[in-house]
Amino acid sequence: MSAPVVKTVAFAALTREQMAAITELINRVWPSPTPLAEQVDARMRDARLPDTAQSAQKQAHLIQPQGRVQAVATTFVRVIADASGRRFPILALGGVCSDPACRGQGLGQAVVSAGFARVSQAVPVSLFQTDVPDFYVKLGGRVIDNPVINSVSDAKPQWSSHLMLYPANANWPTGTVDLLGAGW
Repeated sequence: MSAPVVKTVAFAALTREQMAAITELINRVWPSPTPLAEQVDARMRDARLPDTAQSAQKQAHLIQPQGRVQAVATTFVRVIADASGRRFPILALGGVCSDPACRGQGLGQAVVSAGFARVSQAVPVSLFQTDVPDFYVKLGGRVIDNPVINSVSDAKPQWSSHLMLYPANANWPTGTVDLLGAGW
């Protein structure tokens, strides 16, 4: 079996058709009562708005044979702070999902690996939350136990059971991590 082809697209450059295909996949994994057209409209608006918390570097990593998205992961650069208040950039990973009908084919691994490829000297670590930590440990991540806050609003900063870091050997601060905004 050949490796899946991952296409990386700047979020702002996604076409309405691509956004609809991504939204359809998300709804196959996490059903929403909101009509699809409304969800796509909202995603298109959000993709084109300047956002200081989620920079213009937001990218979708997707596998889309014959127009149907089978797997997607989203990455963007975000600035957070450690317990001393020192601010630093991280690569946020979110919205990872694969079509339930295609599971076991390495599609999730492929889109996450494409996202992790953005980790560099400028952004040396990826931070994310998950309910499936073993999947990410196999890809080179590790669970961390820092308390997480959002000092800029009352929005809940964490919604999953495990906070993770990639790569596993990355230098990481102890103590509270301030997301400086809502969780992703």
